Amino acid sequence: MLRVLRTFKPRSPTSLARAMSSGADERANADAAATSGAAASVGETIFDKILRKEIPAKIAYEDEQCLAFHDVNPQAPVHILLIPKHRDGLTQLAHAEEHHEAILGHLLYTAKLVAKQQNLDSGFRIVINDGADGCQSNAKEYKLKVV
Repeated sequence: MLRVLRTFKPRSPTSLARAMSSGADERANADAAATSGAAASVGETIFDKILRKEIPAKIAYEDEQCLAFHDVNPQAPVHILLIPKHRDGLTQLAHAEEHHEAILGHLLYTAKLVAKQQNLDSGFRIVINDGADGCQSNAKEYKLKVV
């Protein structure tokens, strides 16, 4: 184990963001969100409108704590967004607090349920874009992606 740690070369935040990004648009959206001041205040988001059923969404799963729906601009044959119904200040994983532990665990478990429901038995990815360097396109919206 010590030998592995010695050979590990940390990546710069820029190269990490590039490696984690699935495309140039994702990075551009994250940069735009970071410079727009979106992180300054947590207000109304498109997800709030989806939760109130003001905007139509193809719902894949819903319970008391979260909602899963198909992305309107899918990057894969299955691309589902999973959001908490009550943000309670949760806008980034990096800013999560101890009281967010239950909802974070519930979202991960629900991602597994959604993957099974979508017949992703051979495998799937759970993606969390966190912060500008992690290509988070809206600093007010916390979501998991099941791809």
